Amino acid sequence: MTTGRNTAIPDDFKRKFTPTDERSVPSLLAFQPRYLIIAGMLAILASFLSCIPADVQAIRKDDQERDQLADAARLYWEGVRWEVDDQSADFIDEENRALFRSRVEEQRKMERIIEATILKVTVNEAPVEQTAKTDSWRTGTVLVKLEGYTLPAQIVRIEEVSQEWNRTPDGWFLQWDPEAPGPLTGTTE
Repeated sequence: MTTGRNTAIPDDFKRKFTPTDERSVPSLLAFQPRYLIIAGMLAILASFLSCIPADVQAIRKDDQERDQLADAARLYWEGVRWEVDDQSADFIDEENRALFRSRVEEQRKMERIIEATILKVTVNEAPVEQTAKTDSWRTGTVLVKLEGYTLPAQIVRIEEVSQEWNRTPDGWFLQWDPEAPGPLTGTTE
């Protein structure tokens, strides 16, 4: 039964690839330099690829820190806007928290915040040195657009405020200055 094709296996093909013929079995030594080169290239490639996850993890950690700072700032400003002093006071360090609450009550008699929009959140790249005073891991800056009015004039004013925040083992905290003229913003103007 023939199909019209030449199905016979050529003799030279049989000679090259028949394992019974000692001359046709390729020597492992003949291919060794080629395998060594390929193995070396794979080792170099693997060493380059092993560096990538560390960089990706560092970027991912920075993104997580930025998101956590943005969440902390958002919760702080929601507390200020809706007059939930306990919520906003949670982002002030423990030693200044009571003073912050009293200053907020005083400030609220003179002015009100009707809107706070977070414009930009940045976290510094390198962790700061921990000291006994701050126990801070990192610092960050939050740029906020505030809309508010003063009493009794009720003239709406819009301003941008830059806040400095510290990252501690317990989370992000506003660097609040008790002597600052704007006790809600934590900045000196």
